[in-house]
Amino acid sequence: MITPVTHLLPLTHLRRDRMLPVKGRVLVSVGSHVNATDIVAEADQDGGHLILDVRRALNFRRMEEAHKRMRYKVGEKVEKGDILAQTGGIIPRVLRAPADGKIIGIYRGQIILETPGGKLEIQAGITGKVTEVLPDRGLVIEGDGALLQGVWGNGKIAVGMLLINDQPPEDELTRATLNVNMRSAVVLAGHVASPETLIAADELLVRGLILASMTADLIETAVKVNYPIILMEGFGRIPLNQAAYNLFSTNEKRDIVINAVWDADRNEKPELFIPLPAQGSPAQDYSELTRGKTVRVTVPPYAGQSALLVAVRPGLTLLANGQRVSAADVQLGTNQVVTVPLANLDVLE
Repeated sequence: MITPVTHLLPLTHLRRDRMLPVKGRVLVSVGSHVNATDIVAEADQDGGHLILDVRRALNFRRMEEAHKRMRYKVGEKVEKGDILAQTGGIIPRVLRAPADGKIIGIYRGQIILETPGGKLEIQAGITGKVTEVLPDRGLVIEGDGALLQGVWGNGKIAVGMLLINDQPPEDELTRATLNVNMRSAVVLAGHVASPETLIAADELLVRGLILASMTADLIETAVKVNYPIILMEGFGRIPLNQAAYNLFSTNEKRDIVINAVWDADRNEKPELFIPLPAQGSPAQDYSELTRGKTVRVTVPPYAGQSALLVAVRPGLTLLANGQRVSAADVQLGTNQVVTVPLANLDVLE
């Protein structure tokens, strides 16, 4: 069985493409050294269009009357709050522009307002060297170092010194256990269950949080804070797998790139990259579940535990819940051998 790999590598050669979804501008050249937070490409995004029905909004009976009461012509720019049209009388009713923009059309008592587009910016995401550039579209960045991938991220990128929380990795991080030593650091901790913890970490100006898990109701808060968050195991209360903890421990106090931008449709995981002065080998993104592989169990009661794959069972195995599935025997860190469905295993390498 071929399955995607979750990388936990002490040293690898990483190659990442950074592509624009539309034609734009690449801001670096081949051979340039980039930091993870550098803007390496950008593009102008099209603005939106709003149709404002003056006739209906101001209750004009005739279309011609609506046109007569409009205060701007096609091609003119307006600012949010400007009066686009108004009725007569002692206390006139008015229609205001809901946004900045340009009037690009007036038709049958309606104003078509074009709002300005924004600028799309692409960050490098890793620290390394630009090795390829596709003009107007994107680039490829390569670097060497340790790579650890998670399962969820809040879409932000930062760089900081890796700091491991003093508490055991399975404990909950709370507002009370945050301390001033975490300021400007990327902090590895266990579980978070309270939005106050995430907000307090923002106020403390942490550079990022690497968590084993958090409760699912914190997603909205996690997306709003100003620093990146990566979950290594998922939602619920799941302990950090030992293989990941060991790798973090050997790299504490090093600078770490925390890239919480990800795309499940492209099998792109949120990842952590620790640049190292050594040359690694490229890693494969897919692997076969075979004897001797290091795997991680993704569901209870062994969720988050790393294990050694002892054997893939032939055919289908009857589980205690009555289902017949493809399964494997795995040896946990306690030396206990258990049977787990193949669908509930991740390859760690």
